[in-house]
Amino acid sequence: MSRKGCLRHLARDTQCSYTVMKTETLRSLSWLLIAGLYSLLPLRGQTTLALWTFNDTNSPQATPAAGFGSLAAVGGTHLEVASGSPADINATSNHSLGVAGFPAAGKAPGTAGIELHFSPARLAHLHLGLDWYATGSASRRLRVDAAEAGLNFTTVGSLVIGREGSFTNDLCFDLSDLAESPTGGDIVVRIVSDFDSSTNYVAAKPDGKYSTSGKWRFDRIVVTGWPPDWKPEPPVFTIPPVGQTNRPGTTALLQAEVHGQAPFWFQWRHDGTNLLGANQNQLKLSRVKVSQAGLYDLMVTNIAGAITSSPVRLSVTSAPTNAVLSVIVIPASIVSASDTKALELNFEIPPGRTCSIWSTDTLSDPFQRIATSIPFSPYSDTNLHAACRFYRVTVP
Repeated sequence: MSRKGCLRHLARDTQCSYTVMKTETLRSLSWLLIAGLYSLLPLRGQTTLALWTFNDTNSPQATPAAGFGSLAAVGGTHLEVASGSPADINATSNHSLGVAGFPAAGKAPGTAGIELHFSPARLAHLHLGLDWYATGSASRRLRVDAAEAGLNFTTVGSLVIGREGSFTNDLCFDLSDLAESPTGGDIVVRIVSDFDSSTNYVAAKPDGKYSTSGKWRFDRIVVTGWPPDWKPEPPVFTIPPVGQTNRPGTTALLQAEVHGQAPFWFQWRHDGTNLLGANQNQLKLSRVKVSQAGLYDLMVTNIAGAITSSPVRLSVTSAPTNAVLSVIVIPASIVSASDTKALELNFEIPPGRTCSIWSTDTLSDPFQRIATSIPFSPYSDTNLHAACRFYRVTVP
């Protein structure tokens, strides 16, 4: 199926491999954090149509810092100046666009927020990127609607913020269907708050209460495009996930690296089920539980296609492993070829674990424990009395 056909197919069926930009698909995920590798740096063949950074100003910026376009409040909101996204690392005076004055609970969903105007400039592939912040009492759900010339708006996508009170960076929405319009008119995009159910907003703070005092912030809003003959590279794993064994209460870390055309969209799965909020190239499980053991895989999508890693197993067990680790022995100070004052042992201990160190002067004798509960490397052995010594490190 072609990419365009796949996008249209999403309106009917959420099983299409291109899983990132249509409302029906986003509803199948509790929320979607599209993050990781999206940036404002130019990619191969990319044109920046409009970029708002909101920096170096004491009033809200309607005119983009680069490119052409305009920005305004809609639905009764008003615009403010707020502190900027930490991801805007090149800002000399880091500001963001604050949005206040959202509707009362249960009123006017999908109407209040900001509106962007820009020209597609004969580019066939368009993306909207942004950083988003919501205070605890603001709506946690953002919706993006778009239309050519501001007529017949359709929903491009919606998502729930991952962290209230801090920026969620590098969100991206696909506007390519609008760019393919034969008239080539200006595109209008509305970024608005939406009901989380059929009747009301839900506050960004877990167990919090929605209020009209809640505010949003936006930073690094950018519209980028590529020419019709652009051929993006599909994602390929350069480093796939690797399984591991953990004891309960420790930290498990699964991660992967991919190559291809950014931006990428990540989704980790546990035994075939999407994990809430697991939308980066690494999955960190703090204080891991036995119930979290199982098979994990990572789905990666970009505009060119999708790939899923082979499942890897996370084992969580209380049983001792007595794993033997690789040890590199480095003389710390050599007086002569046969007189060593100390030996430095370098090794890697799994996160949250300690180890025991054993030694023997000859392999015909048993190993004797010389240190226990060592949580780090290196270890320095200063009690040397033989010209040759052998070491073993175990993890109990």
